[in-house]
Amino acid sequence: MEQLISDAEKEYEENKSNLGEDHPDTLSSLNKLAGVFSHKGDYDRALPMYEECLAKRKRVLGEDHPDTLSSLNNLANTFNRKGDYDRALPMFEECLAKRKRVLGDDNSSTRRSLNNLATLFKSKGDYDRALPLYEDLLAMYKSIYGDDNPKTLSALNHVAEMFRDMGYYDRALQLFEECFEKRKHVPNDESFPSSESLDTRINLATLLYKMGNYDRALPMLEELFVKYKHKVRITDDTTGKYEALIKKLSEDEFSPAYPSAASTPVSTPVSRSKVAELRAKFENQVGGKRGRKSRKSRNVRKSRKVRKSRRRSRRMRRIKCKSRR
Repeated sequence: MEQLISDAEKEYEENKSNLGEDHPDTLSSLNKLAGVFSHKGDYDRALPMYEECLAKRKRVLGEDHPDTLSSLNNLANTFNRKGDYDRALPMFEECLAKRKRVLGDDNSSTRRSLNNLATLFKSKGDYDRALPLYEDLLAMYKSIYGDDNPKTLSALNHVAEMFRDMGYYDRALQLFEECFEKRKHVPNDESFPSSESLDTRINLATLLYKMGNYDRALPMLEELFVKYKHKVRITDDTTGKYEALIKKLSEDEFSPAYPSAASTPVSTPVSRSKVAELRAKFENQVGGKRGRKSRKSRNVRKSRKVRKSRRRSRRMRRIKCKSRR
């Protein structure tokens, strides 16, 4: 990260010296430098740079230029990440309105602005305003990419999450199942599932579990924790989600969290030993590779000690032989 900061600062200073402070390339370098600090989480350094870049782009390029709107979006995103929703909200709304007018509803930047605004409302817990935006986004992806495209399915998963968070569990279950079934037709999804695909599987299995449908939930969880652990596209972050979830399940009371969902068939509560068995399988899968590495390291250390001990013994024998002579 420090190297990225150093390179971005060098590029900005060179452009400022050679091209001037207001040149578009200099402003792009300033925006890049602010992005590096924002990615690092150093928002106090990123915000002044984004504000400076936005002000200069408004003056040099105009308020409706795509680069100016990009700066506006970046500034709003930084306030959002910082948790300052009141500052971020009007900027997101302004950026979305201008991108719709300048770039059109079907532009990728417009869709990103729509997603950013929906995510902000979701973070604030304002689900009534977030849900229509996610539904609009889903409709856009369907019209552009079709029903089975991964981007469309990701948007469908977001809508299902909203219904779940709002308490409409039957509707959420329907959408999660639709998303799960459609992802089966995505090439290589079974062998190399994306993080979005795994999130859908986690969401479906967790909702089934919480609604008391253990007969369907536990086999799905076992498949997630065991089958997909060693696939190359599984990230440490996703593994962390699995570990947290299986820990939560093993400590649960195993009663339906949402008994009001009468339309979902409820199976007999599963025993604690069953989930303990599942957790043991998962931990063996997760820890197996690390364990092998650890055993290998121990063996290496042991071999080094043995060799060192043997060398010491040979030296002692040579010394004894010399002393006898």
